[in-house]
Amino acid sequence: MPFLYTSSSRKRKFRKNEGFAGHVWSYGQTVLINDIKNSKFFEGEIAPKHEYGSILGVPIKIGDEVFGVLNIQSEHKNGFTHDDERSIRFYADMCALAHYYDRININKKEGDS
Repeated sequence: MPFLYTSSSRKRKFRKNEGFAGHVWSYGQTVLINDIKNSKFFEGEIAPKHEYGSILGVPIKIGDEVFGVLNIQSEHKNGFTHDDERSIRFYADMCALAHYYDRININKKEGDS
C-alpha cells in the first residue's frame, strides 16, 4: 500500500490573495494547476513541502461568501480529470451545506436563550 501524506489545514494559515489557497479564496472559482513547477503560486517560501505535480483548489462557499478552500494535490502532472474536478466541487458544496446547517442550529440555540 503506498504511503499517503495528509496534513491538517488548521496548521496552515493564509490571507486573501496569499498563495494558491488565498488566490482561490479571492477569485471564488475552482482553479486547477496541472504542473505546479510552472506556477507562480509555488515559488520560494511557499514552495510545497512535499512532492506533488498538480493541484486543484475549490472554494467552499454559500452564495458569494467564501469561507474555506478545499485543496487536493496529485503526485503527478495533469493528475486530475474533469470528473475529479466535478466530484471535488460536489464535496465542497456538501461542506458548505454542513456549515450552513450548523449556522442555522447555532442561531436557533442562541434565539432560545
